[in-house]
Amino acid sequence: MKSKTPESKKIDIAKNFNISSNVLNILKSLLKIELGKQYIETISDIIKLIGLLARITFQKNLGIEMVYIRSFIPLFPLILKSIYQSKDATYVNNFLRTIGIFANNASANHIRSFSFYKDIVEIKLIPESIEILKHFEDNLNVLKLYVQVLSALIHPVFGDIECFPWKKKNSSGIT
Repeated sequence: MKSKTPESKKIDIAKNFNISSNVLNILKSLLKIELGKQYIETISDIIKLIGLLARITFQKNLGIEMVYIRSFIPLFPLILKSIYQSKDATYVNNFLRTIGIFANNASANHIRSFSFYKDIVEIKLIPESIEILKHFEDNLNVLKLYVQVLSALIHPVFGDIECFPWKKKNSSGIT
């Protein structure tokens, strides 16, 4: 992925070998086993890899590949639980960066964007991540990254992600 190969070839390689699906299956398996705590560094690296794969396979016309929305986002609660238990700053940084990549790319396709934000709200990513950040309140790098990702998570069309389904009040105060 870091080679000087043209982006189109990297995308073809990732898709042809089903790399994203295989990596997501490995991550899911590691998160579900109790011994996963021993593999925090590996889990962290896989999350970072998923972010890189999502970035290189992102297409302006299609947005985020559905495999990530269907397979990776539902793992967020397990990832957050794992982060909470490990309290590893590198792990939380890799997770936040990957969410940032997704958030930055989510607005390219409104249908996929809708799915992304709906899933983010349903899994309560923001409140859950705030709880985790309490363990990192002395780590300015983690807090700065969190603020950057949170600002990217503000939906570009509908605004605040906390008020899904984004019902706007009219001038009379009625939604």
